[in-house]
Amino acid sequence: TKAPLGTSMSSTGSRARSTSRRARSASRDPSRARSPTLQERTATAMQALEHGMEPPGASDKWRVAQLFAEAVPKIHAKVLKIERLVTPEMFSAFLKRTDGGENACNCGIAFYVPQEEEVHLLSTGRAGNPKRTARLVGPDAAVVLKPMMDAMRPEESPQAVSLVVVFCSPQLAQRHLGCRDGGDRPVTETGAFHVGDVDQLLPAYVVHIQLYGGSEKCQKSPLSN
Repeated sequence: TKAPLGTSMSSTGSRARSTSRRARSASRDPSRARSPTLQERTATAMQALEHGMEPPGASDKWRVAQLFAEAVPKIHAKVLKIERLVTPEMFSAFLKRTDGGENACNCGIAFYVPQEEEVHLLSTGRAGNPKRTARLVGPDAAVVLKPMMDAMRPEESPQAVSLVVVFCSPQLAQRHLGCRDGGDRPVTETGAFHVGDVDQLLPAYVVHIQLYGGSEKCQKSPLSN
């Protein structure tokens, strides 16, 4: 049986007042309405690892998955696994070397597709001297995956692909991504860019994905050309 009209209106009014209170609370404290960036989540994860604890809720990996999903529709790729490469020692050294700021607030986030043999080296922490190889880096996952997707025919079997998520030095973040406030998304419209001194990059995560054919249907990233 239906609830009396007065009861229904009362319930609706109660929900509306509750929503209104949450909205006023968020407006008084803007930080409550903003989701932590990947930089902030990674900094928290590093603090936990430093004290021998597991990062809370794998929050940093969830953010990586979210940034990937924002750029590449699910019909074109499936995330199989996300590995955390960065360690507290690597993170601290990178921030000192590049003046990355507290919680990496001056750094940017970018992506690149590694060589097949490099994936294993990265995963085992044996990537060698990074200065020997320049990188073609993109502001989001769609930009760096698009050439591969364009080359795939719709009837092709899915391909296993790995994608490295890197922290960019403040200089790279400002020059190529337009980031000055620690955001984990690019601010300016840009394509892929070459980084000669990859000491300015910190490989932080590897995203293992299954890439599907049919690139003619691919929804381009809002920031890709």
